Amino acid sequence: MPSFLLKTVQAYTTFVVYAFEKIQTFGIIFILTPGYYIILLTLVRRMLVHTYDPGLIQQMFDLFISWFGFTNIAGNLMMSVLTDSTVKKAVFSNDTAEYCAICDIYRPEKSWHCRTCNTCILKRDHHCVIFSRCIGLLNQRYYLLYLFYLPVGIAYFTYYWYYYLVAKQMANDGQYLNEYHIAIPLLKFITRSYHTISVLDLEKFILLINIGLFIWTLSLFIFHLKNVLQGQTSYEARIRPINWKLKSLLDWANWKMRMEHVFGIRWYFAIIWPFISSPLPSTAAGFQKMY
Repeated sequence: MPSFLLKTVQAYTTFVVYAFEKIQTFGIIFILTPGYYIILLTLVRRMLVHTYDPGLIQQMFDLFISWFGFTNIAGNLMMSVLTDSTVKKAVFSNDTAEYCAICDIYRPEKSWHCRTCNTCILKRDHHCVIFSRCIGLLNQRYYLLYLFYLPVGIAYFTYYWYYYLVAKQMANDGQYLNEYHIAIPLLKFITRSYHTISVLDLEKFILLINIGLFIWTLSLFIFHLKNVLQGQTSYEARIRPINWKLKSLLDWANWKMRMEHVFGIRWYFAIIWPFISSPLPSTAAGFQKMY
């Protein structure tokens, strides 16, 4: 294949991947995330209030928890995407600085070049395809908190979705929802009995999807939290894994320092509200303050 044709194909492929990432990110921000919240407040909540008739205090509490969870999920998601962790200026050549031939700069320690973003990232953790953004020094806080609140929110949604299905099953045939009823959509998919799938079957399938999403997102959070508490990035965890040492994790001074290096000096506020100001210490990435 001629070199110019190969470069054209590579450029086209890169553009398609980039466009897909951006469309996917905007879909998650503007469609999927608010969609869950809207369904919970309208369809699910209306059915539960009609069926179980909870008191005013419980309804107000549920609304507050729903709002708090949605704000943290959506807020940390948007801040992860909007916060830029690229290297803004070069550092002088020293023992810790590394030279990037592509950017033609000396970059700070623990900073790596991302071929997808085509720039060097401060304390680069990884490139997140879902966010279409590199996770680095300045937005790792929001990414990790998003991974924390996401499984919590999914668990909350799944809990109420289950009782929503219980109410619909009882109204449908007077039978209580059991394991067989929940497995019906999966059994129909395996046996290819698509012509008999009802709206209730699809809603039960959503329950199974949410359980899978909960397990997946919780696993991601545990993986990244482990890296934070061990003081390493995902990139370092792949090339130089550190054995899990419970004693070091229980060391308060060490634990507090690593929390501050990700969530900032006001980490105790940052973990409960995405829009709080929590500056990073100057030693957060092991080099002089460059941001």
